[in-house]
Amino acid sequence: MKAVLEYKAVTVAYGGRTAAEDVSFVLHEGEALCLAGASGSGKSSLLRAAAGLLPPGGAVTGGSLCLEGRPLETLGATEWQRLRGSAIGLVFQNAGASFCPVRTIGSQIREALSVQGTMTEEEARRRTVPLLEALGLADGERVWRSYPHELSGGMQQRAALAAALVLSPQVLLADEATSALDGAARQAVLQVLRRFREETGGAVLFTTHDRRTAEEADRVLVLRCGRLIREGTAAEVFPSGGPLVHTEGRRRG
Repeated sequence: MKAVLEYKAVTVAYGGRTAAEDVSFVLHEGEALCLAGASGSGKSSLLRAAAGLLPPGGAVTGGSLCLEGRPLETLGATEWQRLRGSAIGLVFQNAGASFCPVRTIGSQIREALSVQGTMTEEEARRRTVPLLEALGLADGERVWRSYPHELSGGMQQRAALAAALVLSPQVLLADEATSALDGAARQAVLQVLRRFREETGGAVLFTTHDRRTAEEADRVLVLRCGRLIREGTAAEVFPSGGPLVHTEGRRRG
């Protein structure tokens, strides 16, 4: 399988505090890979590092991240802007906080798409509304016209996911993207992500605390205190129906 995103001995730190240390793995084309672990284990830091969006004070202090062999640490601000959306889609927990409260969802999605090239509002709407509806939002047109405060947290999360998927990126980074959703909405999201992988060959790297969501992954990587300690299928890593973050699965050699 073709390698799309590669972590090579990556260390992420905030000032003098290490959040993730010496982490290596490869995400392949069409693959879904889950990062699992307790809060503070380094999952979100590793995800944000691949998008070049670590919080203030955060930095990749060791190793390298490569997208199709290209080291991401060599990119400038303009290159990162072009890459996000077209090659790397991202949606983070509490994604609604990233929406401007005084502009409609549609206008913000259209603006984000326009960064990648010329696109009219009508073209952006035609591409986005069906995706919103596939994600379980029955009236995609209404969501497109709505302001963020008119949507629930779960609806905002799915709108952000639609914005991340609409350009069919090579890699989708999703940090707890189903955490605010009920069972039916979660299933709709997972179905869309399966179709995204099957139809476009896109890869998905996601974090979750939900075992049922983790079971969607081809591989699960378990982090503890910033280190990668186990990997395998969900059945191998979480045997006998055990909890998500206290595991005794296969250790990395």
